[in-house]
Amino acid sequence: MFVGPRFVPSDELLTSLGCEKNDSGWINVDSSGRTSVAGVWAAGNVVDSPTQLINAAGGGAKAAVALNHHLLAEDVEQALAAHREDE
Repeated sequence: MFVGPRFVPSDELLTSLGCEKNDSGWINVDSSGRTSVAGVWAAGNVVDSPTQLINAAGGGAKAAVALNHHLLAEDVEQALAAHREDE
């Protein structure tokens, strides 16, 4: 007899922030790992079952790049707004 494991995401922090879950019970993200909460990305075993280590690491790297782009865009927007105020 073989018994498969039951995978359960450790998503308490994400759900407490208000991140939506998909129909399968995992945190819902877009292709970059962005959740339904502004400024929050997720990857790995909270978004997919079962994600193997290499896939989780790749998802984490993709989410990190997307988050970095998001923060850079915010910095540029703030700098432009400050520049417009100085004119």
